Amino acid sequence: MDIPVVHIQTGKDQVIDSRNILYIQSEGSQTLIHTTDQVYRPVVSLRDFAALLLPEGFDTLDKSNVTNVDKVKYYDKISKQAYFDKTGKGKYVKVSRRNQDKIRD
Repeated sequence: MDIPVVHIQTGKDQVIDSRNILYIQSEGSQTLIHTTDQVYRPVVSLRDFAALLLPEGFDTLDKSNVTNVDKVKYYDKISKQAYFDKTGKGKYVKVSRRNQDKIRD
């Protein structure tokens, strides 16, 4: 699914494929879309993304994110963080206690 966004660094409008999204995060009053190597600002809210992307394999893991669960490679049960690489050193999202069962080991 194509998602209209604004690139954070360049300010240019563009479209990204939802399959490239790792997670969508609410940070203060901003919503940010994270891919492996870029960050974008969407033109819709986090709540809208949760409803829109549910059929694409995304799920809410914490009140501040909507995550492409299929892209999670490692879950640290102690810190309650889901990582998008097997080393546990790259990008990650927080996972609430209530949503831990949504992460596959």
